[in-house]
Amino acid sequence: MTSINFDKVIDDYLSSERKRTPRKRDFKIFYPSELTFPCLRGQYLKYTQPEIPISPKTQRIFKIGTIIHDFIQDSFKKANSEFSLRDLEASIQGAYSASGDLIRIRGRADAIIERNGEEYIIEIKSIKPQPYKDDVFRFLNEPKEGHLKQILWYMQSANIKKGVIIYIEKVGAETRTFPITLDDYSNQQSITETAKKLYKHLKTRTIPPRETNHWNNKICIYCQYSKVCKGELTGSLQLKSQGFKEILIVDIETATVDLELDRFHPDNCIICEIGIVNLNLDTGVVDIVFNQTCREDKLCSPSSWVFQNTSLTYNEVINAVNLHYYHEEIQKIFNMKPVTSWNQQFDFKILEHPSRNFKIPLKFWDPMEVLTNYFKIPSPSGFGYKWPTVQEALNYFNPAGRIVQKHGAINDAKNTANIIFQAVQKWPKIDFLH
Repeated sequence: MTSINFDKVIDDYLSSERKRTPRKRDFKIFYPSELTFPCLRGQYLKYTQPEIPISPKTQRIFKIGTIIHDFIQDSFKKANSEFSLRDLEASIQGAYSASGDLIRIRGRADAIIERNGEEYIIEIKSIKPQPYKDDVFRFLNEPKEGHLKQILWYMQSANIKKGVIIYIEKVGAETRTFPITLDDYSNQQSITETAKKLYKHLKTRTIPPRETNHWNNKICIYCQYSKVCKGELTGSLQLKSQGFKEILIVDIETATVDLELDRFHPDNCIICEIGIVNLNLDTGVVDIVFNQTCREDKLCSPSSWVFQNTSLTYNEVINAVNLHYYHEEIQKIFNMKPVTSWNQQFDFKILEHPSRNFKIPLKFWDPMEVLTNYFKIPSPSGFGYKWPTVQEALNYFNPAGRIVQKHGAINDAKNTANIIFQAVQKWPKIDFLH
């Protein structure tokens, strides 16, 4: 029985499901789910390049998402006591003028329901759970930008003022919902603008410029054309091919505004320390580029985690220079080279929050996420591997002599730099795409 290759059985089944005559793209027809993809070049390649087969691993991920999606839709059919189901896979389309021609956007909303005389557009999104026992949605405090743009287009096109985005995680099937009201997003740029811009490139046969944040593996990970765009190179080798042999690592320390609320939410914390270092990927030399304590306009709690677990004090922060003073200097640093941090999902979200408005144009891969599959630390949930902490990464590379992580922005940035250097030395072709 052990000689049976069950992986092959599964992959053959998924491949047979996807076998079809390659679709010839109509340059004047666009789809909402594709228009929310944050890379215009990737969208352009879908229309102009031969279709590239999806990897077996990605096919499995998509299939699990489809199964969960169908499960939620089936539950809607028997939810008579909660709401009335008006439609499933509701067809919605719109026509727009672009570059002197008429283009169309066609899509299907997951469901339209009615409750208390009001209609709602429903969008269902399955996501990977975050490895925290207490909250698998710890960092999902608002809808993802692409999902928001998609449901807003459905709502605008169907003239339905309310909607709900339902996130369901793929292990325990826990859900988090975000009610959406159309009037609250009147200034949100519509995907129709993306369609018009893409059509202009298609009509003139001009490939869009490479996205400035193309180092961020989250954009590229599921793109069929990522290797076409990037020339098959990975890890630090790709950086050198683009003229980069150095990267920047940033770390921030934050203090909580209201201890009763989520301390990780961008609106409930202030940046109180920023450390940035430069890493030479050839030599491993780490140099300090920026290291400052700071404050912001909001007051923070003196009982914040940062004051209990680092050498930073509350008085140092409240008497520090306001972050606005350093904004121009820090932005110039970010514009120089690829930037990363340990857990970009937290640090970059705080830095790029509208209240701070930092721009990180060139993002290197996130060592916490990418190295998860290299360290292979079992997840407490029993499924897959957990995201490693900086301390766990230090332990991995220094099993004989334990190095204790000293919390603080510049120390954490230095430690992250050393971990990245050791990683690219141990695994020269780190696979950050899959």
